[in-house]
Amino acid sequence: MESWHQTFYVLEEGVSYGKKLPGALYIFRPGRKDITPTLWQTLARAELAAQPDQAWNLLKLHTREFAITFLSYSNFDSDTHPALAESTKINLNTGSIVRTDYRGRANPPILHRKETFLPPEDPRIPVYADLTKREEKAGLYRDPSRIGLRVQWLSLLKRLGFAYEDHTLVPLRDAAFENDGSADVARHRTAIKRYDLSKPVKQLLDAVIEEDRYLFRLRMWAWDGR
Repeated sequence: MESWHQTFYVLEEGVSYGKKLPGALYIFRPGRKDITPTLWQTLARAELAAQPDQAWNLLKLHTREFAITFLSYSNFDSDTHPALAESTKINLNTGSIVRTDYRGRANPPILHRKETFLPPEDPRIPVYADLTKREEKAGLYRDPSRIGLRVQWLSLLKRLGFAYEDHTLVPLRDAAFENDGSADVARHRTAIKRYDLSKPVKQLLDAVIEEDRYLFRLRMWAWDGR
């Protein structure tokens, strides 16, 4: 059987849910009841061979090659837009494996529309779907090129004036972290650019200068008295 037909079978016959994009279908880590026995066995063999991160929680089924990618997104449940921690791709024809670690990257890919990856009966869907609707209404998805990476997404949120409380989108001024002081602040990143000395520094310098003037006059008086 050709690889394309194998892939087509796995995708079309093995999965009844997920987020379909050009070139791939993405689904949350399936249970045995969520997919056909054939696909379950294929995944079990692929996982045994690829040895992905044990905490992987998203599966990418490629449609243009006979391959599977195991994706690990940190804090899927608690983070509104979890960051990608690790990706492990295995080509089921050649057996080649490509592993990519994103944990040390300052600007990793992040996940959106979490409800689209889940099986229909998943109880988390209403909460995630409501968040997506609020984000769409707020205009956060108007430019897809600005939402795929964490730094760009946070910058967009700040520019439009929004933050999160759990899985609720709120105006930035209403966010709890602004009032309760619980957020960790990187002080070196919040410094104000100054074009003049601060008042305490000025006062200190004035005192030093005045003391130097006094000592200078005292020395001159002593010299004149010789």
